[in-house]
Amino acid sequence: MNLAEATITHIESVDSVNLVDFAISNQHMQMISLELKSDIAVGTQVTIACKSTNIAIANKKSTSHTILNQIEIEILQIRDGELLSSIMFDFEGNRWEAVVTKESFARLNLSDDDRAIAMINVSELSISERI
Repeated sequence: MNLAEATITHIESVDSVNLVDFAISNQHMQMISLELKSDIAVGTQVTIACKSTNIAIANKKSTSHTILNQIEIEILQIRDGELLSSIMFDFEGNRWEAVVTKESFARLNLSDDDRAIAMINVSELSISERI
């Protein structure tokens, strides 16, 4: 599980749906949640979590899809298996892993130390704990 410390910067709630904005150093991410604990508010420090298989990698930012979370990353290490590729990357001092199909990653022609974009759907982030 990928983890990062973040600060909640905004919460918008309609009925039982919550859209939560986070700041992670100079980058921003959003999460959608049906439930929020009562101690979660703007300014709260939290640890966010995301599974490695819920992260897509792209060469550059794009607006031709519905994925809002597009974070700038540096690729640290690529490990290719027979079917899957594991991409270790850094963003704002956090070391995360993305696991994608080997075929799809090969099309990007990226290598260690390259800059890229990690894309995460708002429904794939969660708050693992309050700091």
